[in-house]
Amino acid sequence: DAATARAYVASGRFLWNSGIFVWHSGDLAREMAEHAPEISRLLAAPLRAYGTDGFAAALAMAYQECPAVSIDVAVMEKLSGFKVMAARYAWSDLGSWDAWREFAPRLEHGNSGHVRLLAGDGRGNTVFAPDKAVALLGVEDLIVVDTEDALLICKTEAAQRIKEITDRLEEENARDLL
Repeated sequence: DAATARAYVASGRFLWNSGIFVWHSGDLAREMAEHAPEISRLLAAPLRAYGTDGFAAALAMAYQECPAVSIDVAVMEKLSGFKVMAARYAWSDLGSWDAWREFAPRLEHGNSGHVRLLAGDGRGNTVFAPDKAVALLGVEDLIVVDTEDALLICKTEAAQRIKEITDRLEEENARDLL
């Protein structure tokens, strides 16, 4: 809960796990084999194909079958004897479009993103459409994400609901869209 987190931070005796890990590749492979054997098994084919024309396809196949679990849960929470290092640096978890917007190029009218923005009066929008020209007319506070196989348009305040869509795609076995 928030009160406990504030108390931990105020005490100065706790560190935040930013999810940044440093490993020797052999150590990681050994820990994956022990604590996440299914993921380790799935990674075998892409590792064999590394440096060949078949690497991308092997990696895509492994990714499609891989369980949706973080390295923290799959491996780190099960380890003992690892080291933690305190560090002071700028860091942001780019796990949301709100966070991504902070680092995206600034555009006219308070818009931001990677896009060729055409003339328009849209304001405060976040757009990721690197291969398209986009016109924003009469709209505010939207997130627009255009990829090769999908288009997302939502109000900024609804961005956390994107998980509803990804959950539904999982249920419908449409992992190719994830």
